[in-house]
Amino acid sequence: MTKKENESIYIQQHLANERTYLAWIRTSIATLGIGFVAGGLHFNSGKKLSEAADTLIIAVIIFSLAASAGLLLFSTYHYFSTRKKINSQAYQSSHALVIFVSMIMLMLIGALMFYFFNIA
Repeated sequence: MTKKENESIYIQQHLANERTYLAWIRTSIATLGIGFVAGGLHFNSGKKLSEAADTLIIAVIIFSLAASAGLLLFSTYHYFSTRKKINSQAYQSSHALVIFVSMIMLMLIGALMFYFFNIA
């Protein structure tokens, strides 16, 4: 059986894998957007709060950029790894990507909550 025939047997699984990958890409874009929206709101507000606030927002922007890039790379690796496992009938679900994204989002939310409720 050729590789193409083998993939066509598991077409539903491959389509689900692609949908999942696209969902992770949207999450990566949203993570990046959170940082830039927070930065835009802070720097375009018209009032200077403090150096600590500026530093925190810059850190949030850099962290969201790095997290978005990491999520993009990790989800791409996960997509190809899952594709290979589906074709070899050795697929087992993984929770590493979910834990990774959850930790990133919790850190971003924590930093933004600290900014909005403690530095004013």
